[in-house]
Amino acid sequence: MNRVLAAILLITSSSLAQESLDNSPLSGMIGVSFGRIPQTNFATDSGTYESRWSWINAVVPIYRSINLAEDERSFQQIALTGSLRRNTTELSIIAEPRIITTAWLGGSWSYIGESKNLYLISGSLGTSEDKLISGPPTIRFRLMAMGTYRLSDPLHLMYGVNYSALFGRDLLLPIVGLRWTINDDWSSTVILPFSFSLRYLAGKSVTLQANISAAGERMRIANNGDYAVSSNDLQLRTTGAKIAVRCAIKLSDAFGLNTEIGSISRRTLTILSGTTTLATKQLDASGYFSLGIQYRFSAGDNAPADAE
Repeated sequence: MNRVLAAILLITSSSLAQESLDNSPLSGMIGVSFGRIPQTNFATDSGTYESRWSWINAVVPIYRSINLAEDERSFQQIALTGSLRRNTTELSIIAEPRIITTAWLGGSWSYIGESKNLYLISGSLGTSEDKLISGPPTIRFRLMAMGTYRLSDPLHLMYGVNYSALFGRDLLLPIVGLRWTINDDWSSTVILPFSFSLRYLAGKSVTLQANISAAGERMRIANNGDYAVSSNDLQLRTTGAKIAVRCAIKLSDAFGLNTEIGSISRRTLTILSGTTTLATKQLDASGYFSLGIQYRFSAGDNAPADAE
């Protein structure tokens, strides 16, 4: 096993779960971040959209097995995962700013054997709802099952399935990808149909990464007299893509700083009642930024010597 596989999981989990802080299979972590999409105009008629968020997520290993015997090296871990995000959305086609809380709680299993192939299963239950919703929350789930196959020292094939709302609605989609380790400093990953990334290790403490990825969400909001339908429950969906540049700075063995700036493409925003579409708007392209800090624990003492 080596640091290549840790990087594969780092990039894959970030892309598929839409996380702004990375989850490494070799350490526990807790991170917080803040971000904002400035006020954005509707593309075809009058109206605006704006979003601000704060976020905390964590990975807590509860079981770890490491075998360093010659020709039998392996790493196995079971971890609890969780995240909590508070998002304030201002949208001119609903009456007032909405505070949407998104919470996920789940677990993951990861295994790396002597073949240097990675196997990962990650699942969670959660909700994403407007605080004006009066009834019980609607529980959703998401799942990712992924493996890698070493084609050669620099090339790893990635395969599996992912169930999430990455494209604005809950979909089960295949994972087909390839990671190319160009040299000790440069690597590139493409995951169809989710993302492309180019990663550069700019020294021991700084990592730069450019990404193109899907940027969809699905949230439950209250019909606070906004639409003439009997249901109080509406869905807010967004679909689009984003281009971003990210900088991760290692401040110490335990602490790291993450910054990201980018552009979100012209997006489609849809409000639905059940399966009935109430409004569809096109949003102009807009910039965004986020800033986060991360604390890793049990990061190096128990990890394999050549793992990162």
